Amino acid sequence: EQVKLGAAIAESKGVLTLCQMVDLDAFESQEDIGQRLEQMHEDLTESGIEAFCEVNVVRNYRNGSLEIARAHGIAGLKSNTIMEGVSEKEESRKDQFRKLISMAESGKNIIYSRFGPRKENAEDKILIWWGGKDNNADLMLLLAHLMRLNQDYRNYEIEIASVVRSQEKAQEFKAKIYQQLNKARIKGKVKLYIDENDAMEIIKTESEKNRVVMLGLKLSGRIQENIFTEWIINMSDKNELTLFVYNAGMAGAIPRLLK
Repeated sequence: EQVKLGAAIAESKGVLTLCQMVDLDAFESQEDIGQRLEQMHEDLTESGIEAFCEVNVVRNYRNGSLEIARAHGIAGLKSNTIMEGVSEKEESRKDQFRKLISMAESGKNIIYSRFGPRKENAEDKILIWWGGKDNNADLMLLLAHLMRLNQDYRNYEIEIASVVRSQEKAQEFKAKIYQQLNKARIKGKVKLYIDENDAMEIIKTESEKNRVVMLGLKLSGRIQENIFTEWIINMSDKNELTLFVYNAGMAGAIPRLLK
């Protein structure tokens, strides 16, 4: 599922590279790497996915994946977006948290995804929660547009939602969002909820009604590891697919990228 999602996003406007890591202690020979690469290509061909494949020998998985992400690129073409799945193991999520912080500091955009079971009654929508305090929404909007170019998501609607504290703020916020949509030439609906207290409960309740949910990922400032990992699980536990998105530097880039 993770590979298919990456392929859907990169299909029209990007290059997808899949990296498989081999622990140094389990490394046997260069022939083993060749066999692994061959198997990766066979699996992709069977799934109808086009992507570059790599096999990397690492001393340990956490540091290895971080070094690959930092250094990846060929002939001046650098990877600008890293996709990683949320681990279902608590200790592994703590390792991922530290790795995500390092990737963000290295200037990488991040898509941290969590898949849940298929929900028969979910709406075919990509729901973007627009915070307004950072530039994550720019990248989320671009990702939603790219996903809709893929046949698996072509019939999905894009809906942008936010929780505001007053009707006055709602009107102001809605105007800003529609202005951004028009600027990017992306069709989408806007839905605002007015609440002064428990925005998180509204987000959780409304999110589980949709097939794809996007939330901004905060990776700067003071962030407690345990609070971060609990929040990730709490906000995605009942969703079919949740994408936590960190934008390292896409502010204002959407219209240019869509030309």
